[in-house]
Amino acid sequence: MKYSLIVYTIFFFIFLGYYTSNTYKKTLKEYTFNGLNEAYLCAKDKGFKYLRVTPYINQPYIFYLYNYKVDPNYYVNNVVIKDKNVKYQIVLRVDNVTFDNILYLEQNNNTVYILRSDEVNNYNTYGFKIKKFDNFVVLYE
Repeated sequence: MKYSLIVYTIFFFIFLGYYTSNTYKKTLKEYTFNGLNEAYLCAKDKGFKYLRVTPYINQPYIFYLYNYKVDPNYYVNNVVIKDKNVKYQIVLRVDNVTFDNILYLEQNNNTVYILRSDEVNNYNTYGFKIKKFDNFVVLYE
């Protein structure tokens, strides 16, 4: 009895360690922001006239404000909000960075795109370079 409890405990911790280090991470990975900070930094390195970010990220503008260290006064003066009369507001644009639906990819206007990895197949990416960061990709010319 005593040994079986020890064996069960050992097997439980082996299973728990395996699950949390492999299966759990793979399952949860598609729901997290893995790679978003790197994608923003890559877009910043590319230099852009316009940055378009997929709206299929929960509040993507927060990552933009953090990574680009946007001054709060500048943000307040340059933000475009979908509807100012609702409790939870949706940020559509801050200066030249747009967080709205991307219907198609525009070329030749120095626009950089940040999309979720699973959205890339929805667009014609011909002529764009693609850099992958876990769950996100950066498209640029």
